[in-house]
Amino acid sequence: MNNLSKIFLSESRRRIVLFLSTGPKYQSQITSELKIGQQAVVRHLAQLEEAGIVRSWVQKSSSGIPRRYYALTHEYQFLGWGNLDEEVLTMLSACNPDDKESLRSQLRRLRQLENLLENLLQERPEGRASMPPEPRLDRHRS
Repeated sequence: MNNLSKIFLSESRRRIVLFLSTGPKYQSQITSELKIGQQAVVRHLAQLEEAGIVRSWVQKSSSGIPRRYYALTHEYQFLGWGNLDEEVLTMLSACNPDDKESLRSQLRRLRQLENLLENLLQERPEGRASMPPEPRLDRHRS
């Protein structure tokens, strides 16, 4: 199992990554919003930063107090794209880099999903309802 897989095995780390996909946050925001203990958040953020998934910097807040902010690195910002986030993270945690056939299978699944979404976008012009209208029932029978 590779380091990336180990990183995403933790539900708390997955939740932190998903929370950071909405934008930069400082530690106490993560702790209070996700209801994860402060020491655990510090440990998880350090592991995510070491893995290159998260970056941090110090910036003065509006009150002048310096705060350390955390955000996803450019390579991992795709995790914030829509409702597939948890599924993508779970798939990453299950990937075994030594099992090439499993990786190819996961890639095929993602491509099939991409094709399905592309087809839906092409079929549905802007402003059209997502579901077809209910069929009208003729209540006047002859």
